[in-house]
Amino acid sequence: MLEIKHITKKYVTGNFTQVALDDVSVNFRDNEFAAILGPSGSGKTTLLNIIGGLDRYDDGDLVINGVTTKRYKDKDWDAYRNNKIGFIFQAYNLIGHQSVLSNVELALTLSGVSPSERKKRAIEALKKVGLEEHIHKKPNQLSGGQMQRVAIARALINNPDIILADEPTGALDTKTSIQVMDLLGEVAKDKLVIMVTHNPELAHQYANRIVEVKDGHIIHDSHPVETKKNKNINASFKHTRLKFTTALGLSLNNLMTKKGRTALTSFAGSIGIIGIAAILALSSGVNDYISTQETDMLGSYPITLEKQAVDLDAMMNREKKNAHKKGHDKKAVYSKNIVGDTIQETKDMIKTNNLNKFKLYLDNHQKDLKKDVSAIEYSYDITPKVYRNDEKAGVVTVSPASLLSTNSQQSSPFASNSFFSKYSMSGAVSSSWSELVSSQNLRQKQYKLLAGHYPKNYNEVVLVLSENNEVSDYTLYTLGMLDINSMNDMIKAIQEGKKYEDTQHSFDYKEVIGKSYRVFAPSQLFEKKDNVFVDQSANNDYLKAHLNEGLEVKIAGVLRAKKDAEISSGVGYDRKLTNYLMQVGNKSEAITAQLANKKINIMTNKAFGEENSGKTNSFFKMNNNLLKTNTHIQFTTMTLKSSMKPTVTLLGETNASQQTETPEQPEIDNPQPSPPVTNNKYTVTFKNGESVLASSTYQAGATITTFPETNPIRTDENGVRYTFVGWVDQAGNYFTSKQLRSVTVTQDETYTAVFASTSTSSKLEDYLTDDEIKKANEALNNYMKQQVQANGGAQFDPSKVDMNQLRDLMNKNLGTNISQAQMNQYMMNYATQYLKQNPKLIDKYMKTYLQAYMKKYEQEYLNKIKSSLASNLNQQSLDALLASMNNTTPTNYEDMMSKLGYSTLEDPSKISLYPNSFDAKKHVESFIKAYNKQAKNDNDKVTYTDLISTVTENITKIVDTISTVLIAFVAISLIVSSIMIAIITYISVLERTKEIGILRALGASKGDISKIFNAETFIEGLLSGIFGIFVSWLITFPVNAYVLKTMQVPHVMVLPVKASFVLIGISVILTLLAGFIPSRIAAKKDPVTALRSE
Repeated sequence: MLEIKHITKKYVTGNFTQVALDDVSVNFRDNEFAAILGPSGSGKTTLLNIIGGLDRYDDGDLVINGVTTKRYKDKDWDAYRNNKIGFIFQAYNLIGHQSVLSNVELALTLSGVSPSERKKRAIEALKKVGLEEHIHKKPNQLSGGQMQRVAIARALINNPDIILADEPTGALDTKTSIQVMDLLGEVAKDKLVIMVTHNPELAHQYANRIVEVKDGHIIHDSHPVETKKNKNINASFKHTRLKFTTALGLSLNNLMTKKGRTALTSFAGSIGIIGIAAILALSSGVNDYISTQETDMLGSYPITLEKQAVDLDAMMNREKKNAHKKGHDKKAVYSKNIVGDTIQETKDMIKTNNLNKFKLYLDNHQKDLKKDVSAIEYSYDITPKVYRNDEKAGVVTVSPASLLSTNSQQSSPFASNSFFSKYSMSGAVSSSWSELVSSQNLRQKQYKLLAGHYPKNYNEVVLVLSENNEVSDYTLYTLGMLDINSMNDMIKAIQEGKKYEDTQHSFDYKEVIGKSYRVFAPSQLFEKKDNVFVDQSANNDYLKAHLNEGLEVKIAGVLRAKKDAEISSGVGYDRKLTNYLMQVGNKSEAITAQLANKKINIMTNKAFGEENSGKTNSFFKMNNNLLKTNTHIQFTTMTLKSSMKPTVTLLGETNASQQTETPEQPEIDNPQPSPPVTNNKYTVTFKNGESVLASSTYQAGATITTFPETNPIRTDENGVRYTFVGWVDQAGNYFTSKQLRSVTVTQDETYTAVFASTSTSSKLEDYLTDDEIKKANEALNNYMKQQVQANGGAQFDPSKVDMNQLRDLMNKNLGTNISQAQMNQYMMNYATQYLKQNPKLIDKYMKTYLQAYMKKYEQEYLNKIKSSLASNLNQQSLDALLASMNNTTPTNYEDMMSKLGYSTLEDPSKISLYPNSFDAKKHVESFIKAYNKQAKNDNDKVTYTDLISTVTENITKIVDTISTVLIAFVAISLIVSSIMIAIITYISVLERTKEIGILRALGASKGDISKIFNAETFIEGLLSGIFGIFVSWLITFPVNAYVLKTMQVPHVMVLPVKASFVLIGISVILTLLAGFIPSRIAAKKDPVTALRSE
């Protein structure tokens, strides 16, 4: 039973208050046809809306089956309308974009009835009103009567207890009105039908109760209900909840009625997605390309651990540390502390790996890498010395050899020009034999066998050709396939600006196979002389005499290198040769001697670290009688003064203020130990002949501090010039002034000046060949530049210097005989000064050049030194002297053993692990980390730096950073699109206002209304995202085709699938956010007002 108790409803508009219902009370039976009559504005529709729960009363109570509605919330009213009320409106209020069937199903949809059940019941309801044949039509395809019958079917579909009809025949003709009224009359047999109408005839004809309303009051009730207490029946209702899928269907149908606007909205919303997707596609494509290149390179390239490794992490940390240095004010002078940091950071960057222990660990855990590596290669610090005998050139160095190198067996005019040695790339032209990988599988991957066979024995090698079947002509010159003398002639012609021929040569594989060479271990070429070992690897006479003692090896095959081959071209040998050379070399006399005494350098017979101690020279024993008559030695030394404009002078001995660096002197044979310090005083005297130059008294144990103020001078006579070179004591021991500063005074001592003599008429050409003069010309390159600057700075070509002028210049500056040791010292000083002034121009070949130069003329100058020294040196002593003065002599035990080529199988210099794949490479790296983790001592840990990975990772980071910046920029368009979608959604709310009222009348909650519009924005966001991804995907095809054609880079633009879904999700989220406010506005709309809108 429905009870209305003292209901009052007022509408306030500004200061005006309209009382629609004023203390109205009326009850209705559960099944009757009641008609409410009254003029317009009487309050009958307001009463109907309050009964239907569309409008709220201000005062009174609406009691439903004995339950008051005073405490009803919105959700309770929504459930009440959906379960108890069926509305029939004058204007039909069908949803235009829904079919007839969907309109009827709507109430069931809100009730949560299953789709199949909804359809079944809807069809039955439509059959009752005679519209079963029109179920798929849209409302605008029906007549007015048909639409009203659809409205009746919709009202009946949920089997409500109350049917509320507001002017159901107001828009119908008479015939149709009768049909509608007949239907309502049939419904009223078992339901309460309350009809509002202004047609009294229809009311009296069909209704069994007439209630008249006027000015908000009930003025007549034809069949009132007696008030009695009712039991609480059906007090609760099932709350409605619209499923999101249903909301999607309603919104999709609405959007499909506006296809053009929906498409434009989706396109506008997709612009930002297209931009971001395109950037991500490029970023992904480029990163994939980098990753592919990295995988291709590193998947086949070995992981290499060397004894000396560079820790790039330490380098990166240094850069980060420098980047975070704080600034300071600029009101004072501050030190920039770089010395300590640089030394410490350099020390941290250079790591020494203990490969001995790592190899032991690797041997014990090799099974852990069995599936990940295809091969493990060990390399050893031993370089084969390879030679051949040439009929014209003598003994030729085959390996290692470089075009810039110059030695007694193959002099290159190319090396004699300073311009080429400093500025050309000829140093890259070299010949060096390399060890092949041991794994047959790797050999097949890296090379193709063209002729012959791979090395089977230690005395077999192979010639490796490039991918184009080429090998450098320099390698062919050294191998004897081409005449090395013709190479020297060609270089000389180029140097002199003459025409030359440089034709390409070709050879049959048969001409190569069978060529033989002689191979030595480095230590085999050290000869013992006078208790020291001399390196004879560049001594032509020695090599001629001992060439046949070397191992004869032959070329057994010809290979072609593939793309990733470790030897791109040259000569390759097998591990068996390495093992052989280690065995032979380790048994050599030189290595045996060095192993026997690790503190004494076998090349100088001195303790390591004492080569520069400045002690007396054991090779000079001067005759006292000769000293008394001022007999001199013919020995001079040249040096380059520290000056930006160098000149060449003799290095005379100077006092303390003028001291200049002198050549290092060997130690005495039997140095006397210093006696204990006493209180005795001794006198030290310096004499020039019989003239006393200086004399001082010292406490025993003190060092000499007082020297002559100037260098001693001896007058030239009979065309002989004298130059002061040092002092000798009473025992005949020779000293330089620098050495005397560290001598301890233990007795009275007299030091007599010693002079070197030269003929004033002698010239440089008396001692040097034309080729040597050219080398001297090189040494004076900076001096020549100084002359050019003085003459206006014109271009200067050292090769065009007038030789007579050069000789005069050298005589003027040198004025004495010249020895190889002197020239070597001069050239070394020259290089040192040039390096200081021009560090970027000097190259690594200068030192090699100087060493080779000295070796080339070793024998010639040995004879000159011997003839010029008034001493008792024999040939062996001279050899030892030269060895002791050689600046290439190692200064520590480790370097000495490396020079000798000492290695053992347990202590490799390099370990190479070849991963099977890129993933396997990561497992190998994990293996190395596991070794470091178990290492007890930090010194036992090994450092592995993946340089290519580091570079590619940095490139990837740069690409990602650029992509992020671009995405952030493009994201602005997404914000604009979201604002636009918010506006369009709000317009849709305005357009669908009446639909909102209909849904609310059917029991839809505010949340359901909000859900419908959220569904609409969801669809728009989804369409925008999909459309944007689709367009971006289409763009990749022409872009990839263009880049592949122009740059040969495939798939530079690849749209990631995961990113695509993420972008679609972002599009949906942004549109949902954009539609949030409009959807809330729609939910808050008053349903009564919404129903009145058009």
